[in-house]
Amino acid sequence: AVKESREISLEAIWAVGMLFLFWMSAQWTRPFHRIEDAIWMSLAFALANREILPQTSSWATVNRVYVFKLLGAAMALVAVLGLLFLFDGLAGDRALALATKTSDFELKKRYLEKALRSPLVSDLTERQLAYLLIEGAEITKSEDDMEKAIAVLRNYFYKEPQARDLKKLIELYARIDDTESLKEMAWYLKPGLYRIEPREHASDTSCAPLVHVDLLCSLKSAP
Repeated sequence: AVKESREISLEAIWAVGMLFLFWMSAQWTRPFHRIEDAIWMSLAFALANREILPQTSSWATVNRVYVFKLLGAAMALVAVLGLLFLFDGLAGDRALALATKTSDFELKKRYLEKALRSPLVSDLTERQLAYLLIEGAEITKSEDDMEKAIAVLRNYFYKEPQARDLKKLIELYARIDDTESLKEMAWYLKPGLYRIEPREHASDTSCAPLVHVDLLCSLKSAP
């Protein structure tokens, strides 16, 4: 357009300005964290390229029809897989919603395990399942159930570390006297804000200690 001395439409000027805004914002923020920003950027590219780029180019000419067919087949396959992925996510989201509406432990667990198989909601489901299993283990006072529940929460924590889950893991490891695991979790805390010291008298807990150790895993705020 510039070489041909053609006037650029207001739409193309808006598109160039929008792209410049995205590029500047991306240096300090995450503009594409929101899906609508990616859609606006795609529209801006389409409007800008329509006028600024040449309509034809020798290097872009495709002389073989099968290339277009392969491209179309690939796009159709991606579209079908996307729809299947969407439907799987809707099924998982429905199972997750049903789990929140029931108070029955086994039924809620079954719904959460079903939702866990859906990649779209697996991250939300894994945390809820972990806390549900912890509640069940505290009721049954079973060491095996508590270990399985902690393993689920720990696996989720490694993927998405959060302070509240770290606090819960430290509390649970202290409760079952798992010294090594407690020390590993304590590494995530800021040095100097805690200390690990022996507990003089074992308190009643919902789960009996797995191992009696001299160094009891209890965290206290450093003075």
